[in-house]
Amino acid sequence: MTLSEKQQLFTVMVANLIQWAEEHGYRLTFGEAYRTPEQAALNAKKRQRYHQQPAYPASGRGLQSVH
Repeated sequence: MTLSEKQQLFTVMVANLIQWAEEHGYRLTFGEAYRTPEQAALNAKKRQRYHQQPAYPASGRGLQSVH
């Protein structure tokens, strides 16, 4: 299954979950599914800082094999 097919299936499954929840009296929200342009800009800056962090610790030693 391709990534696109997985994403499409996930979308349908979320829709089914929402419909089931509504039918059973649950109330759902998407919380931050909609973000103001200001919040989106703040989140983008946070992601940018995260991706600038080094992949290895300061010691320069990456993951070590333990045998």
